[in-house]
Amino acid sequence: MVLFGIPASATTGSLSFLRAFVGLLALSKTSLSFSKSNNNGQRDPSNPPNGWETLLNSKICSALEKQDLFHAHYAQLGNPSWKLDLQPTGKCVLEFTEATTGGDNTVAKYDCRLVGSESNTAGTFLWAIPPDPTMGVPHDLMSSKDPLLTQDIQTALFQTRHEIAMTPTVNGYSIALMAGLLLADNPAKAVFLGPYGEETGTLYLLITDTETYPNVVDDRPKLERLKGFVSMAAEIPFITNHRTAFTSYANDLGLEWTENADKLVVTVTDGKDKLEAYFDADDNMKRLGDLALMTTQELEMAKAAQAANQQQQQQQPPPSGGDPNNKCAQLQMIFFQKVMDESVPNQRQLFLEVSQALDLTLSKNAESAKEIEAWDPYTGEAVVGVFDDANLMTQWRNVKKTA
Repeated sequence: MVLFGIPASATTGSLSFLRAFVGLLALSKTSLSFSKSNNNGQRDPSNPPNGWETLLNSKICSALEKQDLFHAHYAQLGNPSWKLDLQPTGKCVLEFTEATTGGDNTVAKYDCRLVGSESNTAGTFLWAIPPDPTMGVPHDLMSSKDPLLTQDIQTALFQTRHEIAMTPTVNGYSIALMAGLLLADNPAKAVFLGPYGEETGTLYLLITDTETYPNVVDDRPKLERLKGFVSMAAEIPFITNHRTAFTSYANDLGLEWTENADKLVVTVTDGKDKLEAYFDADDNMKRLGDLALMTTQELEMAKAAQAANQQQQQQQPPPSGGDPNNKCAQLQMIFFQKVMDESVPNQRQLFLEVSQALDLTLSKNAESAKEIEAWDPYTGEAVVGVFDDANLMTQWRNVKKTA
């Protein structure tokens, strides 16, 4: 029997499996339909419960680091298929398999807990409520002593049997990540996302196995691990306060940190080396060590500008002998994406290399001048990069010029 794309165990009868799965769903009229509830008496989905973003920002980086280790482990297994053995008591076993000529071969098997399900069609998350409450996730969080787990969060998210409307910061993934960290006995090893149906939704599972799950660790120096904050902040919408998330991550790594008087610079040390992070007045990180950053909004604006330029150029014939692509927009995208993805100690050299690869005309003394201009003579578009003595970019300007 297959239910929502989950093969039942051969030792589990179809009828008992169905009853167990239905029992795991919140006891509401929606049952298996995943239709939207009327939100009568529920929280305003446009406003997260009090303390939710503080909880997320304070714990998200450590949770994401666990996820990175799990993804590496999953890749080593060969990105296998998955099966869920869901027993009538609510106990779950997550099995990873690979197809062979003799049939499916099990490559790993872990105890887990079914957190709940997210419906793409309804745009909601629904907790799983097992017959045995000790198997459940909300049950474990009701008595959590973590001071960041406010009563509002408990009532609106962790103790509700209603569907929860999804937002950028409140959804199945963010709820599952926090639930995994806040388990009363031991934090979960990782969160597994299991798609079901034809792109209908996702099941969220906490891997809780303490016996067979491998002891995967990140053995990089702690300051190097902390630098991974840059990619987390760029990719994850849950991080809404860079300062809180960054300093909390440093705390979790056992690092010491201090702020300057105006709280715009945070200095982190491991006792030997240090790493400086610069923030603006809105707590957005602007630089981490030698890496200058764009905010998510600035990056999205750059992407939107590039898309608009490409669409405009597709609608118009290119100038005689010219390139239909906006090379300056390409330079901006490639440059900033590169410095966000990895440490670039010499950003001047990166600017020069990308400009030359795009066949842009560089101004004189580009190897040493404070300001470098990269110009496309076919379109008249140009960009100016301003660099400091350490060859780090301090300013970016888009200009229009003629020959």
